[in-house]
Amino acid sequence: RHSTDSAARLICMMGSMSQPAATMSSSALEARQRLPIARLAPLVLLLVSVWTSGCTVTQKPVSGRKQEAMKNRVEVIPFTLTDSNNISIAAVLNDGEPVQLMLHTAVNSVSLTREAGERLTSVTFDESGTSQSWGGEAAIGVSRGNTLRIGGRTWTDLLLTECEHSGPLTDGKFGCNLFADRVMEIDFEECELRLHSELPSHVLEDPDFHCLEARLDRGSMFVEGAFEIGGKSYKHEFMVHTGFGGSILMDDAFVAEHGFTACFQNGSTRDLRDSNGNVLTTQMATLSSFGFGNAALAKVPAELFGGAIAGQKVSIVGAQVLKQFDIFIATRAKRLYLRRR
Repeated sequence: RHSTDSAARLICMMGSMSQPAATMSSSALEARQRLPIARLAPLVLLLVSVWTSGCTVTQKPVSGRKQEAMKNRVEVIPFTLTDSNNISIAAVLNDGEPVQLMLHTAVNSVSLTREAGERLTSVTFDESGTSQSWGGEAAIGVSRGNTLRIGGRTWTDLLLTECEHSGPLTDGKFGCNLFADRVMEIDFEECELRLHSELPSHVLEDPDFHCLEARLDRGSMFVEGAFEIGGKSYKHEFMVHTGFGGSILMDDAFVAEHGFTACFQNGSTRDLRDSNGNVLTTQMATLSSFGFGNAALAKVPAELFGGAIAGQKVSIVGAQVLKQFDIFIATRAKRLYLRRR
């Protein structure tokens, strides 16, 4: 800016030096005005070049976080957090038919509800299969050769399965396997699913983030959680399950082995519906605390299947708990990073 202003002042000075006497004819005046400036133009360019060569252009340094963002390409997919704590994401099937799909961290497939399948014209469930849910096994339809688009990503020749039930206001569900080549960030505050090419460095540098080693089994991710009930503390493995809108679902064997079944029998009950449409009754209790690492929540509701369905083999941490954390899922590294919001 300094150089430009100086050059401008120089041109103005030369223009004033070339002003003729008022007694000159107009044609002579015009010629007189043009001649000095034209002759001095090379001198002006030389002076400006010399002046600017001595100037130093200072660029504002790029922050480390911004440099990382430029290097670590991030895809952003907005979602809606429903009243049932489900992550609902807009998607497009086949010939441009829009659907809302629930992100389900405990499956490795894509499914549509029977109701959605009847509405969509581009999907045909012309094969049969079976599906296992909490309530047992059920016959389902299967559709091959489909195309799915979520955000800027497209999958072709995709197999879809049929289910009776999905989260409220959704047409089906999909698992994290679709984004297994990325580190998934779930931001419940901004309602954004972010796909990173690698784990952002600030996650490793922030002491509030807890790194949990994960066990993967048939599309599901299991991590260790700690809780307190009946005045005693326990550590146990929990399936990360965004499809379950509740807080904690305990497996019967662990509860019976550690002798706190009575804590559930004295509580209230609640009805759940699984993906095959079965209605299941759970018994309720309250955990004094539940958390990961040093990040704990107080007075967390927990449920236990009772009656004929008793026999739940895994414990589950659901979306009511998960939404209270910032989450990074590194599937390939078999790690989960959480920070209390």
